[in-house]
Amino acid sequence: MRQGPADEKGRATHIAYRKQEARVPVKIRLRRMGAKKRPFYRLVAANSTDPRDGRFLETIGYYDPNTDPATVKIDEDKALKWLSNGAQPTDVALSLLKRQGVMDKLAAAKGKPAQS
Repeated sequence: MRQGPADEKGRATHIAYRKQEARVPVKIRLRRMGAKKRPFYRLVAANSTDPRDGRFLETIGYYDPNTDPATVKIDEDKALKWLSNGAQPTDVALSLLKRQGVMDKLAAAKGKPAQS
């Protein structure tokens, strides 16, 4: 543990020290869940350094490829909040967000034309 400031006799002058957390980019990505050979995925906002199925910040929606057609449900308000705050979607998450029209709403909110 890092030592804090000391007085003239070498005693610590502060009792509690806080760890400074580094700012880590946030990704919107899929988290695998379900049984063996029967996956479904949750769309989550997570720190980019965390493992795929590890800790996450918030659940945004889900994607179930086992149904015909595949089921996709995304909370648009949560997705727009994270995207407007700078979260970067992965390739698959980006395609799901485009399919649901979230990226078009984000572009409209920023006043820019949607990218195809």
